[in-house]
Amino acid sequence: MNIELNLGMTAATAADVCVLATFSKTEKKGKTDVVTPTLAGWSKETKDALNSAGNSKSFTGAKGSNFSFDLDGQRYLALGLGEKKDFNAEALRRSASTILQSLKSCETLS
Repeated sequence: MNIELNLGMTAATAADVCVLATFSKTEKKGKTDVVTPTLAGWSKETKDALNSAGNSKSFTGAKGSNFSFDLDGQRYLALGLGEKKDFNAEALRRSASTILQSLKSCETLS
C-alpha cells in the first residue's frame, strides 16, 4: 500500500488512499448541540463526495471517527480530529494511530 502525507492537497495523487483530516465544531440548533465536521481546506469536489456518500451524515469529525468514500476511482479516508481547541501533540499521535488502523480496514475492503 502506498501512503502519502500531503497537507493542503490541491492535485491528484498516486496514493492508494488519501487521508483528509477535519476538526469538529459544536453549534446550537434550537435547544440541541449539534456536532459537525468543519471540512476546512477540503475541495468542493471532496466535500460533495463525502456528503453524497451513504451514511456520511454519521461522520461528525469527532476525535477518532473516520469514514471512507470514493471519488473518481480514488479512495478517501475522512479522519476526525475533534475540537480544534483540544488538539495537541498527543492528539496528533493518537490520530496517526487511528489512520494506520483505518488504513488496514481500507486495505481489506479493496
